[in-house]
Amino acid sequence: MVCVIVHSGAGYQSKSNEEKYNKLCFEACLLAAELLSVEHKNAVDAVEATVAYLEDCPLTNAGIGSNLTINGFVECDAGIMSSSTHWFAGIGAVRNVRNPVKVARLLLQSQIGHPLGENGRVQPSLLFGDGVYVWAASKGHFIDTCDLTTTTSKLLWKKYTSWLNNGDETNGNANITDCMPGCSYSSEENKSSLTPSVLYASTWKGTLPLRRQAVVLQ
Repeated sequence: MVCVIVHSGAGYQSKSNEEKYNKLCFEACLLAAELLSVEHKNAVDAVEATVAYLEDCPLTNAGIGSNLTINGFVECDAGIMSSSTHWFAGIGAVRNVRNPVKVARLLLQSQIGHPLGENGRVQPSLLFGDGVYVWAASKGHFIDTCDLTTTTSKLLWKKYTSWLNNGDETNGNANITDCMPGCSYSSEENKSSLTPSVLYASTWKGTLPLRRQAVVLQ
């Protein structure tokens, strides 16, 4: 039996968007289930594809449409791990990267394939900012970059920065969206888990608000 669990994040969301989040999570679960039915595809493949799907949706606070930094840019994190190899990899504060999870996957693969790099040095497991681009270039990897801002994210940025500029940092904080997507997959033989900002154990127990949870059993 295969279990796929997807959540689109935590935070304060409009009730009117509940159906959209349910649909997004359901589609992401189906994508993972379809991948796992293909020969030679594993849990890490499913996690990468599923989170990339969430990153491509403006509803989530990862990838396109993310909340902007105070300087008006999209900077994201991503992390991925494989319990079958006990390796993990993460990147942080990367600007305008279309799918940060794909870069984290490349970093994970470099560890699995070559635990010791040039001159016997241990491969990096965490990279941040410009270090991500330097590492990718040294390995010949292409990083897909683009403008990840949306009309909504720009309007919210202007709203909140105006509060900061006016010295009112607490006005309406309860309405600030903090929606980080994540994906967790597990089976008896192969487990992995991922969120764009946090690495966590493969076995997950607990509950999530219904509008941010979808489960597919196969």
